[in-house]
Amino acid sequence: MSGGSGPYLTKTQWVYEELKRRIVDGRLRPGEPLVTTHIAREFGVSHIPVREAINRLRSEQLVWSNPHSHAVVSSLSKKDLIDVYEIRIALESLAVRLAAERMSAEVLQRLGRLVDEMERAAEADDKDRYNELNREFHLVMYSACQNPRLQELITDFGRNMDRFGPFSLATKRSVKESLREHRALLEALRRRDGIRAERLMAMHKRGSARALLEELGEAEGTPGAGEGAEGP
Repeated sequence: MSGGSGPYLTKTQWVYEELKRRIVDGRLRPGEPLVTTHIAREFGVSHIPVREAINRLRSEQLVWSNPHSHAVVSSLSKKDLIDVYEIRIALESLAVRLAAERMSAEVLQRLGRLVDEMERAAEADDKDRYNELNREFHLVMYSACQNPRLQELITDFGRNMDRFGPFSLATKRSVKESLREHRALLEALRRRDGIRAERLMAMHKRGSARALLEELGEAEGTPGAGEGAEGP
């Protein structure tokens, strides 16, 4: 087994995580076959952990197959994106409500610094840096919910979203609007107002969903499309 498997991973877990990583980052494209013998040879394992890993990927709808063909990487659709966003809105809004009640003063200070850095990146028109800081802001905030299972679900859905290709938060949504939403969310967290933080996060994610669907050329059917944005 390759040294990349790590000392604590089973063979099945190792194969599963590597195949999933390749699907998410685009090295394995939709429609590409997953041939058990080829994968087993590459990873230096028997067919059993490969089949078990593919079954896990199938349960996550990353792979599909029929009895008379190899498993293949599943294709994507805008309906898939809408379905995923509906789940993400629920999960991430819950995480933020819990975080508002549980996060430490140190985490609040870190979030404040991140928003300040986001503002500087926006002023410098550095969209890549802005998006990087935005991702970190959300990860830090979710970690404060102190619910590892919820965090794991959010991380998994976030990785699956990467399959829709690169997307800049600043393409369809203005940086100014994004910053306003982050500052409003931070203020709700500072006040320990979990209900308001939950509502703000839901509206923030709906805005992201609309922007991404517009980027893909279809705004119809966006989750929560009829709802307006709430001010800070």
